[in-house]
Amino acid sequence: TIRTVEPVQRTQISFAQSLVTVLVMDVRNYTVISREIGEKRISELMADIFRTAGELLTEKRSWSQKYIGDGIMGVWVHEQQVIAAAELAEITEIITHFQTLFPTLQARYELEQPLRFGAAINTGYASIGNMGSASLADFTALGDTVNKTFRLETASKELGCDLILGRSVIDFLVPPLPLEKRPPATDVYLKGYDQAERVFTLDFEGVATFRHTVETARDNTTALRHDPRTKAS
Repeated sequence: TIRTVEPVQRTQISFAQSLVTVLVMDVRNYTVISREIGEKRISELMADIFRTAGELLTEKRSWSQKYIGDGIMGVWVHEQQVIAAAELAEITEIITHFQTLFPTLQARYELEQPLRFGAAINTGYASIGNMGSASLADFTALGDTVNKTFRLETASKELGCDLILGRSVIDFLVPPLPLEKRPPATDVYLKGYDQAERVFTLDFEGVATFRHTVETARDNTTALRHDPRTKAS
């Protein structure tokens, strides 16, 4: 008897170094809420959150998205070695959409505990590629930039803020923000890192203002570039 053996579908690993921006969002008090409403309803709640997240991340042109427990990760790959103001504005707009979504879901599921989330955004170099098998692609980003974003989100709880921006977000931003236009800065020690990290903190009330500041800096730069009175340096 002749038996045909199908070839093993090996994992396809192909990575390239690219500049990326990573967004991590995490549901606060997930364990408490889960115990409050039970396994079935928490599954339905998270399905609602993930479905909306998927739509927003796709709309805002994320390169990859992951759903890990009660957390969400979106990755944007930058063609240039900078993060354009328009790109950062779109990423922060996702935060604003979730600010509206969470109170709606809290009312729909009649939650006693406030339904809240925290977030972090970080920019840097990462290895991006396909970690999946030949039959199932799994595009992801690996490296310190990704790991640090998760650490930053955790640190937002310690600092009592809603959103943390890694210093590199501001460093790579074009056009750059003047010092007086930047969010409040502080230093924080992240688990696994020897030195303190400089970060920028925002509460949700300040996210829309920050996005407007970023967009205004872009618009002003564009207007200046096309102003016939502007002399070339």
